[in-house]
Amino acid sequence: METSGHTNKNLVLAAMIFAVSMTFIDMTIVAIAVPSLQNDLSLSSTGVQWIINGYLLSLSALFALGGRIADIAGHRSMVVLGVIVFATASALCGATPTIFWVNIPVAIIALVLTAIAKPENAKHPAALVCGGMGLSVLGLQQSSVWGWGNPITWICIAAGIAILVAFVLYELRIENPLIQVRIFADRAFAADNAILFLLMIPFIPLFFFASMYAQISLGESASETGLYLLIFFAGFATASQWGGRMLDKAGARAPVVLGCAVATVGFALWAHSLPDLSVSSQWYYIVLAGAGVGLVLSPANTDALNRVPASRYGEATGITQTVRNFGSSLGMAVLGTVLILQNKSNLESTATAHGVPKAAVDEIADAISQGSGAGEAPAHVSGALAKVVDNIPHDFALATQTVFYAMAGVMALAFVVAVATMQPGKVEEQVAEAEPAS
Repeated sequence: METSGHTNKNLVLAAMIFAVSMTFIDMTIVAIAVPSLQNDLSLSSTGVQWIINGYLLSLSALFALGGRIADIAGHRSMVVLGVIVFATASALCGATPTIFWVNIPVAIIALVLTAIAKPENAKHPAALVCGGMGLSVLGLQQSSVWGWGNPITWICIAAGIAILVAFVLYELRIENPLIQVRIFADRAFAADNAILFLLMIPFIPLFFFASMYAQISLGESASETGLYLLIFFAGFATASQWGGRMLDKAGARAPVVLGCAVATVGFALWAHSLPDLSVSSQWYYIVLAGAGVGLVLSPANTDALNRVPASRYGEATGITQTVRNFGSSLGMAVLGTVLILQNKSNLESTATAHGVPKAAVDEIADAISQGSGAGEAPAHVSGALAKVVDNIPHDFALATQTVFYAMAGVMALAFVVAVATMQPGKVEEQVAEAEPAS
């Protein structure tokens, strides 16, 4: 019986790994394919960011819904439903006819393993969170197009924030709220989620920005870009194991604090090396940044879930995933705006240095924003303007550098939050110590 139970747990774990991996596979695949998608669909820079942010916003809005349905209808039932919907959507994308068929075999394996393993289908009461995330992200992301002087930008941001505030106030008043907002009264749970929110601002967007940099500044192909991103995962995967062991031994504070510090240094050094346009001068900093993120992500997420009773696990999972994906979405919006504006400013500075009119540079900037790669520009380019075109890889690298320095700044803030708010020791130890006092 023990052997059977052990095998069943392994099958459940394998099934869940395949199911969850589809979401991460899509994030990286789309990030790598972004330049090609942008060119094929003639999308602007903000338009192509919506490919990523549409995915993140739907995750943010529906993760908690999934947690609620899972607690009401059963966790296994929700996983099966989610995998089927995800695979169906991937098949429809694959009918385009390329970028998405890879999810189909993964989905089939996940469904087969779930059917064999038959994980617990426990049902518990939970909740749903929803708000004005879309409007706030819309205003932030479109600010590079509309301009900060445009009232529409501020109306969208203000309306989004107002809706979120109104939602929280409403949830606090009603007897049976869709989400137990008071769960954030637990300081440790709130601290973990604050760190997860900050961590995800650079984590998911970095795949988009690193992919653009690799293909525009380094002139790499999509497959070569995949290898560039794989360097990050080398550090991430290794450090995730270390973070897990540190969590088991002494709690989440040690790996999270260390990870935030390592990620800060890693992103800063990675940013510093970007204008060199050489992977050989960057790879150890990329590994360092990945290691920092790996040390933080799993311990902070696990610690947050350990702070709630098992009966509220689905609700807590929904909350943490919503926080994580909303952080990623805001990161894409804000950092994407920074990239666009900084790249345009860099091009204008280069043009001024070569005596090229601003109008001509704007045409090149528009060409890049519509999906043109490094060195591509309008057909009539010649003379001094050609020198501006030749400098596109370096100018784009400088814009990306600004973005990655901002990522380092966010991780530095996460470090401060971790040091100031996270409690030392394991969750079990803290509970044991609290019982006699109460």
